[in-house]
Amino acid sequence: MSYTFTQVDTFTIDDTFNRLYADSLDNIKAGTISSEHLSKSDAEIKELVEIRMNISTGYNVIVAKDDVACLYIQGKYENNTYTWLHALVGKIDTSKAWAATTTFHEANKTWIQSLGGTRWAVQCIKGSPIDTYFTSVNSSGICLGSLVTQEVENNNKLMTWEY
Repeated sequence: MSYTFTQVDTFTIDDTFNRLYADSLDNIKAGTISSEHLSKSDAEIKELVEIRMNISTGYNVIVAKDDVACLYIQGKYENNTYTWLHALVGKIDTSKAWAATTTFHEANKTWIQSLGGTRWAVQCIKGSPIDTYFTSVNSSGICLGSLVTQEVENNNKLMTWEY
């Protein structure tokens, strides 16, 4: 099992994007993006996700496990920190369990260090599925590094791991 991280300018809206979007839709509807989308139609939600995923930051990344795309990250890299701003997390063999493995987190650390980074961060809405997930895997010792959290505007939380 190996992971590859490929930096892209934008994410092509194709079958792979649509698969990752479908795998992420329950979390999106559970408030991962924001509560503003809850009154939108399914087509409007998808359009919002396409726009947010293709914000040009210079550090949009496709993660593949054994050559199968499983994660799109719209992020930024500054101050030695790679920050996940938006992500689509896909299933492999009908499960997202791959994301809760030390193998994935070690590959993530190696990639961030290849950028010269010493930290990685996730910005999420407090209490969202992403917040709950990262809190859980960190408590289980799966996330690498020391965690510091801080509250940021609009009910968001920034979770930063220092290697």
